[in-house]
Amino acid sequence: MHIFWKNVYRIINYRGINLKTLAALSDVPYSTITNGKNKKRQPSVETAYKIASALNEPLESLICDTAQLRTESIVLK
Repeated sequence: MHIFWKNVYRIINYRGINLKTLAALSDVPYSTITNGKNKKRQPSVETAYKIASALNEPLESLICDTAQLRTESIVLK
């Protein structure tokens, strides 16, 4: 699964949101969300932005590997 979808799923699982609710909130077709996860594809910029907005998350936090960023941050300190 692409890192974007891993981050999205982590957030929706934490918040208790299901995929149909995410689709409705983001105005992204349910099939686009499930296809992205199942086919390991990075979403289009427009789709990623809509999902990030619906989750009230910065787009960067969804497209980046946050574990990798934390590691790099510790090394730089």
